[in-house]
Amino acid sequence: MDAFQPTYGAGVEIDPTVGHESARAMRMQSWRALPAGKTWAASRLYRKLTLKPHTAYQISFWLKPGAMTKPEKLQFFIQTADGRPDAPLYRHASQGLGWGSTPDGNWNAEGNTTKFVAQAKAAAAGNPTWQQYNVQFNSGNFTEAHAYFGMYNVIEGANTVWIDDIKLEEIGITHPVERGQGDYVVTRTSDGKVLTSTDYTVNGATLTIHNKDMANADLKVAWRQSPSRMFKGVAAVACDGGDFYRVQENYYANAIAPLFNNQIPKVVTGSPKKYFMYYDEIPVLNWEQNDARCSRRSAGDYLGHMVRGVQNPLENAGVETLTWNDMFDPNMNAIARYYQVNGSLLKTGATTSFKSGNADIDLHPDTVIVNWTGGEELTEAAQTKRRESLLYFREYPQVIALYYEKKDTTTAWLNALTAAYEKEKTLGTPTSLKIDGIMYTTWFNNYGDLAAVAEQIRKSPYAKYWPKAQQ
Repeated sequence: MDAFQPTYGAGVEIDPTVGHESARAMRMQSWRALPAGKTWAASRLYRKLTLKPHTAYQISFWLKPGAMTKPEKLQFFIQTADGRPDAPLYRHASQGLGWGSTPDGNWNAEGNTTKFVAQAKAAAAGNPTWQQYNVQFNSGNFTEAHAYFGMYNVIEGANTVWIDDIKLEEIGITHPVERGQGDYVVTRTSDGKVLTSTDYTVNGATLTIHNKDMANADLKVAWRQSPSRMFKGVAAVACDGGDFYRVQENYYANAIAPLFNNQIPKVVTGSPKKYFMYYDEIPVLNWEQNDARCSRRSAGDYLGHMVRGVQNPLENAGVETLTWNDMFDPNMNAIARYYQVNGSLLKTGATTSFKSGNADIDLHPDTVIVNWTGGEELTEAAQTKRRESLLYFREYPQVIALYYEKKDTTTAWLNALTAAYEKEKTLGTPTSLKIDGIMYTTWFNNYGDLAAVAEQIRKSPYAKYWPKAQQ
């Protein structure tokens, strides 16, 4: 436990009076005010992890809350050694403490943050206890990473938690992705002999050996580990036989399956028929180069091949497709390293626009790009990205997705659109920026500001991109 060290002096120290099994534990307290001259504050613990590549691990730890006004703000995450915020090794989007697993390899019914909030409420009611938590992750290509516990910019009220008995261990089969063929490869390490499927059975996290000659042998087991509940959004995309990309099945199976029989599915609506594809913030893809049917030149090529596999039957059925911009946009997630995408998502040769690049990441020319660059951010950097993103997709129809619980994003996007039109005049090409409309977009089904946003757009030079007011 002492190998975890505080990275900031205030708020983190060893408490010799409280411990889980021993007499001491690490105590973390939030800041009560911002340090002089600082715009943010953090209390956190850090440890460098030495890992084996492509290996499943579990980190377990015990927590005991004291007085806490913001228990939901306690976080645990793992960064790659270079510390890039856009490439974590483990970071759950909505459960700051991650999501744990049961001993038999199933997901817990609730996330760690939900569990800890309940634990903190019980402590406030006079029942403080120690409880154990865990997270499981895969090291991917990395041999070194940095693990953090922390409270970030929590400066309101008192928040105290004790952390003890932190344990990192390599684990066996957990959350396997099974397809009925090649799910497990079991090898005897002494001579590389591969066991046949009749030599063993897999039941949850347990591998049972039936071959007596292998019963006491040192075995290596390879399997596909699901990244579900490790990151955010769509957990991953995966190739199943080279044609249909199974991870999208939960979103698409009922919707597009009829198209393979030349039937329009009921969920595809509108006139003309439209379908909004769900390719957005995908943190894991392109890990199947060992399957020749799935191996592509790059992560971007893999993504493009997958999307076109969905678009082709839709196009043949006369359905217009829409997609979020972020996975194809170098101003957002189409970068050299994004989360645990294996390889670069950058479109090669796309120096001036998406269409100018090579065909490794291809979209149908009539694909509608739903552009949400910057989200709720209002910084100058976000504005620059909005302008550049609009220009990057200028040959495609675009819908601007604004609001995200901040009315000022309306002004930000209208200004970015003006800036994009002005810059386009300097590019030496005919004006081609195509805006199909503006969409009110909310994280939390908050439509209380819709009227104000609508009024501002209707009074702007871009009122034509918003529905007219009903009389």
